[in-house]
Amino acid sequence: MGANNVKEQLYEAVEQSDEARVAQLIKENPILLNAPLTEDCQNTALSRSVWRNDQKLVKLILGMGSQVNNTASKGISPLMWAAKRGHIDMAKLLIENGAQVLQRSEDNQKFTPLECAIVMGQYEMCLYLLSLDLTQLESLQTPEVYQKGAEGKYLSYCNYEQFLDHLKARIPFESCPNFYQRPTKPELVDPVIDPRETWVQFIKRNIEFEEPPVVIYQFEIQKAFIQFDFYLQVERSELPQHLQPQNRFMGKVRQYLNGKSPYPPKQPTTLEDRNNVELQDPFVDNRVQIDTPQNINQKEQKQATLQQNVYSNQGSQFNIDNQQSKEKEIDV
Repeated sequence: MGANNVKEQLYEAVEQSDEARVAQLIKENPILLNAPLTEDCQNTALSRSVWRNDQKLVKLILGMGSQVNNTASKGISPLMWAAKRGHIDMAKLLIENGAQVLQRSEDNQKFTPLECAIVMGQYEMCLYLLSLDLTQLESLQTPEVYQKGAEGKYLSYCNYEQFLDHLKARIPFESCPNFYQRPTKPELVDPVIDPRETWVQFIKRNIEFEEPPVVIYQFEIQKAFIQFDFYLQVERSELPQHLQPQNRFMGKVRQYLNGKSPYPPKQPTTLEDRNNVELQDPFVDNRVQIDTPQNINQKEQKQATLQQNVYSNQGSQFNIDNQQSKEKEIDV
């Protein structure tokens, strides 16, 4: 019980950057120098100080004889923690005190400090560690390995393929594209609700904030709009016919609740279909036609007939006007 109490005190002193208290506790309990701090924090006092980027405390603990390459129970050395966090100055301090650049972690991943930095997307740290030993390029693994290593590390997104290509060419960070911008999804042409998602998947996705859905319901509560995300959407063409909303009762209901028609849009696909579209105005021909020799001849004949009618009408009107004028002259 007493030993655990001392470990808790050391942990609190490290968290508070209390150098005097840390020095006192380690002097009184030398066994704590390279031991895990607590059951919850399995790092040593040195590793925890590195994680917090507390250089003064790191210098103090190193001066008291802490092992700079100790991986503790998590299998990760202080330099690996600095690489993960992107603390370049801290990494330089550790390397000056004997930290091994090519040391591998003692967990399942067996990553070097450089690979730890890659997993966390720390590009500038990678450039620094790579400059210390260019032979590390030969042992780099595929982007899929680092993508898998990032699972559960709270890293939102990193394009590892692009990241590694630029790192291997040692391109400065300022000249690199944004590795951390998630690619935008193409807009759906004919979106419908995906009925393949089970209730278990639905609940799990919403609890874990996975793959944000597209459809949004809005409820007015006390004059304030609260938005709830529910269903995922996919292209209608991705679904088999029996799962498309126009062929399912619940599919129709869901589409109507979201203010959308369950039926696919009617769009003519061929010239013949477009020409057979029902006319909106029976006196106006809105059909699409192609200028073929036959169509051109028909147009010319229609124009000639129209001009002839116009001239004849003008002549008739002229004759009527002349007759009326003559009758007026006679009356006078």
